[in-house]
Amino acid sequence: SNSLDFGDTFSFSMWFKRDSTSPTGSYETLFGKSGNSPVITIDVGSDDKVEVYGSTLGKIAPASTPTSDTSWHHLVVTKSGSSSTKIYLDNSNVTGSVTDKTVASNGYNLKLGVDTDAGTNNPTAGSYFKGILDDVRIYNKALSSSEVSDLYNFTGQSSGTGGGSTENPPVNPPPVVPTTLIGICGSSNNSCIAGTSNDTNDSS
Repeated sequence: SNSLDFGDTFSFSMWFKRDSTSPTGSYETLFGKSGNSPVITIDVGSDDKVEVYGSTLGKIAPASTPTSDTSWHHLVVTKSGSSSTKIYLDNSNVTGSVTDKTVASNGYNLKLGVDTDAGTNNPTAGSYFKGILDDVRIYNKALSSSEVSDLYNFTGQSSGTGGGSTENPPVNPPPVVPTTLIGICGSSNNSCIAGTSNDTNDSS
């Protein structure tokens, strides 16, 4: 859908849970789009850190903290211009060294859990994420740290346990975030819903 296309200003929010800390291959992809679009991976062949790339541009930023376990984690990647990229893991800013890159809109398909070969929609062998992704959200602005905190503390709660739990996938929609939500993807039906709404607590 055209409404799931974006340029150099965006935010991605998701929960993920790895199946194993001893995978095969060099990296696993959480989010991918070919061309000059962003790709979010875990460098499982080296340090287990989340990394953000431009598909044909090279590395934009790594996280400073690894995810070397099989617990649920909340990840948010925000970008506002070529040099303003941030990575939040479980409500903490873990952004490493940022390299100026400008990503662009294009017509390639958005992929969850797999990378794509350069200039195509074909999945890249060996790049599949081995685990579970849930409550994937795409925004057309860079969320603030307080908005990231709202998403983490609300969507992280499980019934009767309070907010911020990394042991459970999200069970509730987040509070209203003052921006436009342009897509929601869930693990229950392996699909994405494109849309434009300023009230992001409507996930239907």
